[in-house]
Amino acid sequence: MFPVPQNETVRLQHVLELGILDSAFEPQFDALVMHASEMFGVSGSLISIIDRSRQWFKAVHGLDMRETRREDAFCNHAIATGSKVIVEDATQDERFSSNPLVLQENGIRFYAGVPLAIEEGIHVGTLCILDTKPRRFSPTAIRALERLGQVAEALIKQLAQARQLCKLTDEIRLKNVLLAERNAELLVNQQLLEDAYRLGNMGAWERDLTTGNYRWSKSLYALHGIDIDVEITDETLRRFYSDSEWARLNETVERAYKENSPYEIEVEFLTAENAPRHARISSAVQFDEDGVPIRRLGLKQDITAEKEARIALRKVAEYDALTGLLNRSALLAKMEEQSSQGRPICLMMLDLDGFKDVNDTSGHNAGDACLREIGRRLRAMPSEVFIGRVGGDEFAMFMEATDKLHMEALATWTLLKVSEPLSWDEQGFQLGVSIGITHSLDRPAANPALLMTEADLALYAAKSKGKTDTNSSPIRCGWMPPAR
Repeated sequence: MFPVPQNETVRLQHVLELGILDSAFEPQFDALVMHASEMFGVSGSLISIIDRSRQWFKAVHGLDMRETRREDAFCNHAIATGSKVIVEDATQDERFSSNPLVLQENGIRFYAGVPLAIEEGIHVGTLCILDTKPRRFSPTAIRALERLGQVAEALIKQLAQARQLCKLTDEIRLKNVLLAERNAELLVNQQLLEDAYRLGNMGAWERDLTTGNYRWSKSLYALHGIDIDVEITDETLRRFYSDSEWARLNETVERAYKENSPYEIEVEFLTAENAPRHARISSAVQFDEDGVPIRRLGLKQDITAEKEARIALRKVAEYDALTGLLNRSALLAKMEEQSSQGRPICLMMLDLDGFKDVNDTSGHNAGDACLREIGRRLRAMPSEVFIGRVGGDEFAMFMEATDKLHMEALATWTLLKVSEPLSWDEQGFQLGVSIGITHSLDRPAANPALLMTEADLALYAAKSKGKTDTNSSPIRCGWMPPAR
């Protein structure tokens, strides 16, 4: 068994990392060992690297071999002790007298070696000289050998650095290739993302919370109708909003910034061409590893088409397609809203007199034209009056109840407006109207459905008197209007 240094595991790791084992001969190392042989007048010299179980020669002069077993290596003793080894006559040294390299023909008699360190205490090999006959080795010669050892150390370190540099160069070259591929992929992905933004009528933005600087995607510039070289600042953003919308947006943003929380808001804005648009803005915070907010990330989506579609759907859901007035369910919903606020309601139910004759004699087109015109006339009511078509030729309208005289005056105005002559396709028509009225002056929380029933009963009473009449009474629940 051969001796090993205490840091053998670490030492072997450094030997492997050198990448020098089994490498080719190199002229600078060859020149050094040849110079050593000539300088000391010996038969051989070498630079050895001590591997796990072998001694391998990076450079060798005077010997016809490239490696030996580690247990036969004189140099291993220099590695184990970390100091020079001088053997003037190996046959007289009990450490080496039975060594195969000594016992063979023309075996080693003289050996002098110095360990080569690449770091403090890390010895990877030796520079040594040897001869086939015993020799005396003076202190001056030892110092000269140590100086040559320093040259060998420098060459090994230089070689290691060169190899490391080549490795780094290869890694950098590979990374550059990968980076180029990644950049190409990112460009493709960025284009795909921009295409997705464009198709979704949206754009991305971010704001550096340290500098306050904004960065926009190309699609966001396009969304606002501005060139991508325009600098984005708070003042730039301000120009796209009315005073009220900017104040509303700022209130939401400032609260989110203060709380480091996400936000989402729908706003109205103007493009650079002053085209009004609707947008949904959403944002979230990005934090660093210490939990400090570093930037705001967000999306802005043009939802003008969505908004218009919602309005159109609401119109379909709430408005009568023929007259443009509220339908029955929408009218009831608005009555519910007013009643829930404790406000008294005056409700009038209207039924057209003579409308069936128009349909029967002139056709449904004429009837539809009459209904549209009646709807137009009723829309001329004051804005605080809500009007709806609740049946074929039945209408309803309600407003906040004040007093009976006001309600009767409004009913009279309605009767006169509806009774004005109508014309369609060079034909003239005269319609009348019967009106049933109820109110909740003394019961503000009355159920709207109940008021509808009461107004229907009052309308029935009015029609039973004859066409074009009104019937009104501040009825209570369960009241049946008296005949007149």
